[in-house]
This record gives sequence, C-alpha cells and structure tokens, in this order.
Amino acid sequence: MLDQRLIRENPTLVEEKLSLRGKVFDLSELHKLTIQIKETDINLSNLQSESKKISKSIGKFFNSKNDSLVANLEDLKSKGNELKLSI
Repeated sequence: MLDQRLIRENPTLVEEKLSLRGKVFDLSELHKLTIQIKETDINLSNLQSESKKISKSIGKFFNSKNDSLVANLEDLKSKGNELKLSI
C-alpha cells in the first residue's frame, strides 16, 4: 500500500519508483485526491473544534441560569446544529 503523505508530497518520486516495476503509472489524479482528503480532514477537524467550543458555551449558559442570555443561547444552539450537519 502506498502512503498518502508520500504521494501528496512527492508524486514524481512515487511514479519513478513504481516505473521500476516495468509499468508506467500516472498518479496525477491520485495526487489530487490525496490533497482533497487532507483538506477535508483539516476542515472536519476545524468544524469539530468549533462545535466543541459552542457546546462548552451552551453548558456555561445552563450553569449560570441567566435569563438575559436566553436569546444568545438560542443563537449558539442553532449554530451548533448547523455545524453538526456540516460535519
């Protein structure tokens, strides 16, 4: 199995090493896919982090029981739900 990181960082080296086996491989499409996977993983991690921050904020609101912050709480809940859908 080929390492995605190696394909992402040095696709020409991988192509050269694979050509030693007697076949020519074009890894350009695979290279693009590994980059997309990495970007998606980073995006997912950022969304999960933001969702955790919102969840902690909601918990603080429930612990404080301050009625003046109810409107802000609803905004946080809706944003949290949007993030969960994105994830």
